Amino acid sequence: MMRVATFDLGTNTFRVLIAEIREPGNREPVNQTRTRRLTGSRGHGITLRPIRVLRSITRLGQDLHKRKTFHPDAVKRSLAALDDFAREIRTHRVDWAGGICTAAFRTAKDGPRLLARIRKRYGWDVRIVSARQEATYAMRGIIYGLKQPREPVNREPVNRRKRDPVSGSRDHGITGSPLLVVDIGGGSTEFILCDKMRGGGSSDPPGKREHLKMLPYQTKMLRHLPINGARTAPNEGKCQAFGGIRGIQTTPLGVVRLTETHLHHDPPLLFEMRKLDEAINAALAPVERMVSSAHLTRHPSPVTRRSPLITHHSSLITSFVGTAGTVTTLAALKMKMRKYDPKKISGTRLTRRDLESLMRRLIAVPAAARLKLPGMEKGREDLILAGIAILLRCMDRFGLPALTVCDSGILEGIALSHSRNAA
Repeated sequence: MMRVATFDLGTNTFRVLIAEIREPGNREPVNQTRTRRLTGSRGHGITLRPIRVLRSITRLGQDLHKRKTFHPDAVKRSLAALDDFAREIRTHRVDWAGGICTAAFRTAKDGPRLLARIRKRYGWDVRIVSARQEATYAMRGIIYGLKQPREPVNREPVNRRKRDPVSGSRDHGITGSPLLVVDIGGGSTEFILCDKMRGGGSSDPPGKREHLKMLPYQTKMLRHLPINGARTAPNEGKCQAFGGIRGIQTTPLGVVRLTETHLHHDPPLLFEMRKLDEAINAALAPVERMVSSAHLTRHPSPVTRRSPLITHHSSLITSFVGTAGTVTTLAALKMKMRKYDPKKISGTRLTRRDLESLMRRLIAVPAAARLKLPGMEKGREDLILAGIAILLRCMDRFGLPALTVCDSGILEGIALSHSRNAA
């Protein structure tokens, strides 16, 4: 058994997960009510038991697109948050602490200097990673999350809730493949394209598929992942839950960047929202090129809304999954959740009507009034409109009727990756 602390130091939010990991073959008793298990094709598995999840909205990317360096106030807020994290981590006596720095550190000229300061001050194994590596960790965590049974929001009997064809768990809302994953951050947004999900009718013969199955957290699953529109070879990127990862595209659609660039009034004016939509649509063009070059195998599902922006290739996407704070906050707003519960968040389905309704409610009031709404996390009240706009424009572009929310992502992906590397 190993106890780890993993970090995601983002443009808007700093997060840490403290968790216990048990490798296959460990016979120590496991609390089944608190432990989540990943199972491979032959029954081997790894257990991940979250102990604490800490988060602090530091807005490290404040004015970063103008200054090109970190704002002194943002650095103070960030170090204060890390001091709080360090005190908590010491009480749990972790075996390893490490993680990643994302878009803000990649963009800022003084990003490496601040990273060196953090490593020296706390002794953590934290490093700046590329957008491709960031998306790799996110995808590992998402696969982990989609394999967990969803906590029911109502009292409907378990045997009547719809079973997810991907993972065997219920109520995740994944209806077919190909699948588009969106990870909305403060400084950038990553898109991950997957094809031939298990249960979606892979065209490979059974004998050929069998030897390609592997544990979701294994490195082979994400070896040679393409970035910015490139494709994998037909048999690369195979895993148990998803048949093939076809591409990764990073875009400058961070909610902090978009808000500071386009939304200057509170609440924003109509022409500002139009400029925001235009910027998002322009940034989605490379994502559409990635989809069109992937030669996807279509497994149709009904689409309730079409747009003039939809092309032949983009209409091939049939499932849409979102992760990170913007998406989970929208799920909490939909459910009017006063106390955040990740088990109820994961698997929540946000339809286009849900997002349009939230946009109408939130755009009509200033940020201070949004903060009072049940489910709104402090520090996101001014950024949430840009996040909704990204999701709505994605739905327009790719003809998607709804989004499935996944609370797991980068933190879980780092923990699982370190577990395998340390084994």
